Amino acid sequence: NGDATNFHTNDKKIETDKVYTKRYEEETNMRCHIIIDKSASMYYPIVADTNNLEYNKIEFSALASAALLHILKKQRDAAGLSLYDQTQSFYAPEKSSERHYQMLVNTLEQATASKPLKAATRTYEVLHQISEQLQRRSMIFLFTDLFQSDIEASKLFEALRHLKYNK
Repeated sequence: NGDATNFHTNDKKIETDKVYTKRYEEETNMRCHIIIDKSASMYYPIVADTNNLEYNKIEFSALASAALLHILKKQRDAAGLSLYDQTQSFYAPEKSSERHYQMLVNTLEQATASKPLKAATRTYEVLHQISEQLQRRSMIFLFTDLFQSDIEASKLFEALRHLKYNK
């Protein structure tokens, strides 16, 4: 019937004497892209200055991202990562290899250890750049505090819509 033979299963053919075609193979392979804001406001508060706080915003974002990466790795799904402050400082496309996951976790670790830059964040510009770089439809996780006083909310929501409808 013209279907690719790798989608046919012999289990159903033995039981029903008909060729069974899996139709939703693409939906089982999820792609996820994690975007983290590395602006100076994400490093607040300084953990050494507070007694009862374990993580600041950037550390929590990295920890939550590492947990998501672990889940995605267990499910053999592809994951990518973007880091930004005033510009996009890191981009890794979605892949599912073990080496790629190790590189992403190392990048998250380096991001928490680095010192913040004292520059204005342009989230809406960077989100437009990232949405153009994404090759396929992906689930997006955005970790940011949205601390930006110099832009209007409509520009930010336009950039978020661009992420949603680009692919």
